[in-house]
Amino acid sequence: MMSRLLDRDEWHRLSPDSLPVESRDLMPPETVALVVERDGAIIASWIAMPVWHLEGVWIEPAHRKNVAVARRLLTGMRGVLRALGLQRVITHALDDDVRALLVGHLNAIAIPGTAYSIRLE
Repeated sequence: MMSRLLDRDEWHRLSPDSLPVESRDLMPPETVALVVERDGAIIASWIAMPVWHLEGVWIEPAHRKNVAVARRLLTGMRGVLRALGLQRVITHALDDDVRALLVGHLNAIAIPGTAYSIRLE
């Protein structure tokens, strides 16, 4: 049994449960796939990639139902992200209003699971 980084031209060997096929072309060049192999077969994998994360969206309570405010915030952030050359970002919804905005207006896709932060010592 051995561990190694899988060359990108071997990613077709990854399980779709590890890295869905439709996501592979969206992964930044710095993405790495660590695999554990036994007798040449991949028996485990874990992906590491740099990810931009949107955090801390806030609108003054008196203005939260104002569509123009939300539109300006969204349009402005889209411009920032495009200027950075990004194709995809991750964010979280802590309430139903944000969830509705993400899914209903931004075609956001929920990522299964619960997000965790791991501190590397």
